[in-house]
Parts: sequence; C-alpha cells; structure tokens
Amino acid sequence: MTQQMERDAANETAPPPAETQATQGETAHPSGVARDAGADHLGRIRVRATVELGASQMLVRDVAKLRPGSVVQLERLVGEPADLVVNGLLLARGNVVVVDDHLGLRITEMVRADAD
Repeated sequence: MTQQMERDAANETAPPPAETQATQGETAHPSGVARDAGADHLGRIRVRATVELGASQMLVRDVAKLRPGSVVQLERLVGEPADLVVNGLLLARGNVVVVDDHLGLRITEMVRADAD
C-alpha cells in the first residue's frame, strides 16, 4: 500500500501557479480564495434532518389501538417552537410555516452544543 501511495505522489501534476496556490490542506477555488479541502468533503455528506412537533410516551397496547381519526396528545404547548434534529442531535428551534403547499421550518434559535 505504501508503494502505491508513493507512485500516486510521483504521478501528481505540478502545483498551481503562485497566485492561486493554496496552502496545505486547502484547495484553490475559482474565485481565487483558498478553501479547506476537508470542508468540501464534509459538504457532500448526507445527514437526516427531521422536525419534531412534539413527543408522547405511550404504552404498546395504546399504540395498537390507534386508528384513522385517533388523536395523540403531544407534550408540547400550542405556539411552542418545533425542534430541528439532525442525525439525532438537536440543532435549532423554529416556527412551522407553509411554503408553496409544503411545510417548512423558519429557524428562530440555534441550539448550542453544550446546552444538553
């Protein structure tokens, strides 16, 4: 594997001209501004974002009784902001809005990571 890495390094193209040359760990951006190569990779990672209107704890027997028209009471008051959760981590809170027949979330507050 090390030999393959050495061959790959030897076959690399020449560095870009000095005016667009980026520092190690960065890539040259067409605008001439250096961008962090790690940020480019991170920007392509898919995450699961969900908006939680509220939650409720239920017994399995009560879940089994749910039918169309059943109402599940949530542990959140009317007017309280909904939570934006990304990969299980609370990221922000906001108000539910309608945008062109779709529901959306207008973010009103970013939640600090240390706010657990």
